[in-house]
Amino acid sequence: MVETAPPPTSVPRARRSGALVVLGALVVGLLVGLVAGPHGPRATGTGGDPELAADLERAVGDPRGFGAVTAARVRDGNVSVATLGDEGPVPGPDAAYEPGSIVKVFTGMLLADGVERGELALRECLRRSC
Repeated sequence: MVETAPPPTSVPRARRSGALVVLGALVVGLLVGLVAGPHGPRATGTGGDPELAADLERAVGDPRGFGAVTAARVRDGNVSVATLGDEGPVPGPDAAYEPGSIVKVFTGMLLADGVERGELALRECLRRSC
């Protein structure tokens, strides 16, 4: 005689209900955390030196999409800082920034200044000038 396996059983109803309750509690907890959780300050305007902030607003125009823009001005030995932006934490005057590709721009500007002063030639190897 051949024995047959018993028909497959479904997951007990109580077990399924418990899993749904746990899943529901997780979803509710996540939603409450998103709504009531901590939110950082938003850079939704200007900060810092008002005169520089006004100049920065004129230069940038509409700040949407920038996140935040920070500028510093050195005038008569005094440094002023201003921030303009539309989102994210407000950068302060002590914020650290990574220079990124802007270093290439400064290098080009220094080279142009050196050529203008007659200290460098564009065809000259820069290693010789060090």
